[in-house]
Amino acid sequence: MAAKPKKGTAKTNPFTLSFGMQPEQLVHRYESVEKVLNTFGAEHSVSQAYLIEGIRGSGKTVLMTSISKFL
Repeated sequence: MAAKPKKGTAKTNPFTLSFGMQPEQLVHRYESVEKVLNTFGAEHSVSQAYLIEGIRGSGKTVLMTSISKFL
């Protein structure tokens, strides 16, 4: 049986919905951003779409927001 948290020790939920807002701590994915930008910016682009997937709260929307600033 899981222990109940003590009263007054509420933890911050890391999965609070904020849809694309830059988090307090951002782990920038320079390599991912560069890869997408280079692919879309190529003279003969091999891809016109990208599928970005990951678990909830992993930064998918933040990644796409940062990419969109360069496009």
